[in-house]
Amino acid sequence: MRSSTGIWGLRAILLGGALVNCLATNTSLAVTSIYQGATGTWYENLAVRANGQILVSRRDSPILELIDPAGGLRNPIAVTTFSSDYAGLGGISETTPDVFYIIAAGNYSVFKVDMNTFTYDSSLGVVTSNATVSKVTAMPEAGLLNGMTTANASEGIVLLADSLNGWIWRLHVNTGSYSVDFSDATTDYLNTSTTKLGVNGLKIRNSSLGSATGAAEVVVNISAVDDFVFASNGVAILCQNSLSTLSTIVGAETTLIANSTILAGVTAGAFGRTSADSEILYLTTKGVTGVAGGYIAYVDTRSLNLTG
Repeated sequence: MRSSTGIWGLRAILLGGALVNCLATNTSLAVTSIYQGATGTWYENLAVRANGQILVSRRDSPILELIDPAGGLRNPIAVTTFSSDYAGLGGISETTPDVFYIIAAGNYSVFKVDMNTFTYDSSLGVVTSNATVSKVTAMPEAGLLNGMTTANASEGIVLLADSLNGWIWRLHVNTGSYSVDFSDATTDYLNTSTTKLGVNGLKIRNSSLGSATGAAEVVVNISAVDDFVFASNGVAILCQNSLSTLSTIVGAETTLIANSTILAGVTAGAFGRTSADSEILYLTTKGVTGVAGGYIAYVDTRSLNLTG
């Protein structure tokens, strides 16, 4: 597979050891809470719909939730609740318009969630027509499925990070067939790792499927990164889970841009998709175990000039 640094190069960041001393002038963006769950609530990942609504997966329970900040729905409603066979949910990715695929954890499986059939009454905050949910496949060989990204929407190919095995799986969602697509030292955990977890977040930017043209590239070693997201100009924003921070990376230089108690256990980020919120970075967190529930929050990045 030929890939941009968006897959393998930036993934090497997430494996890093010590935090490098290459921070540029720090910025302190305000972090605003949209909603905080009860103690024990772990928000794992999110996907923004074209209409501005946000799908949020929970790791502590197999519930896919939805909020609509622009529409006034700040308290999440359940889009679908999976059976008790699954402990929680993980990565989520859109392939075709309003069709999403999501990882169900425990007995690892991937499900299709078609939001084209979903409606809710904004005045009452209740679902009036359900999303269409179907199982794509079980993946019993997986160790710990985590991040997911769409590699080829037209062919229905998604990539899934297996943090425990240090593998990247390729799944054809139209057929349910899957195989290990990539595995080397950059996707496995480091010998110094305390978590013993490897590849986590996956993103593709300006890339196409093909044959590998060289080894994976390590861009920079940096600690505590759970996931990351690209701004429209290609700058990566890192979600530094245990540090309660967000940082940007340009080349091999990192810059701290936000530090807040709201970011405790920050797990993922996604930019808005409407003209009103395209520079708003929405975030999920897992909170603090036994102390505080996870947040759905946001930062306004307009002052960083991250537009392409």
